Amino acid sequence: MVRAAHALLDFLFLAQFRSHTSETLSQLEGYLVAFHNNKAIFVDLGIWKNFNIPKFHSMLHYTSSIRLFGTTDNYNTEQSERLHIDLAKNVFRATNRKDKYAQMTTWLECRKKVQWHSASIDWRQNHLQNVRTQTPIRPLSVRT
Repeated sequence: MVRAAHALLDFLFLAQFRSHTSETLSQLEGYLVAFHNNKAIFVDLGIWKNFNIPKFHSMLHYTSSIRLFGTTDNYNTEQSERLHIDLAKNVFRATNRKDKYAQMTTWLECRKKVQWHSASIDWRQNHLQNVRTQTPIRPLSVRT
């Protein structure tokens, strides 16, 4: 348990560096491997059921994200938390709490279809407006 916690804390500390080298990124991956190799103790002791947690999954992408976008300063989880509110909590509130997964799925499908229809209407209105504002094409006069 101590090894898993130690590896996770080392990973989090190192991920916050203001600059990285290939060596620090390699260490970052090593700490993550050490955490994953030792995390089973939490499940075995009944402390945690599983590690299917988005924030743990996102750690798999830290190294590649740092290589692509730079250091992790100013990263946050606001977007995924906002999506969770929109796509889970609000949807659940729209159900009657009976057969909630089927109701939530149906609600999300309906919402997506309404968004597609709305986008189609917007596109059509913009297309018609563009057609109306274009200058008409006059036929070429033919000389005989």
